[in-house]
Amino acid sequence: MDDKAFQSCELITLNISGFETVMVENTFSYCEDLTDITIGANNTEIGTYSFYDCPYELVITYSEVTYNKESIEDAK
Repeated sequence: MDDKAFQSCELITLNISGFETVMVENTFSYCEDLTDITIGANNTEIGTYSFYDCPYELVITYSEVTYNKESIEDAK
């Protein structure tokens, strides 16, 4: 996905699976309405600050493990 591809979007939930995706920097930054996102196991790269300034309550499921916007940094 391009840098800032969904920046400031109004998405609430999103499921990215079934194909390999590389999320570069700031892909979902400033998505203030985003509550949960599921990223499939085929997605191998999550860029720096991909979820910058998203809600604290954001639930990120990556390769069937649940993270928040800070702990996803450790999953890379």
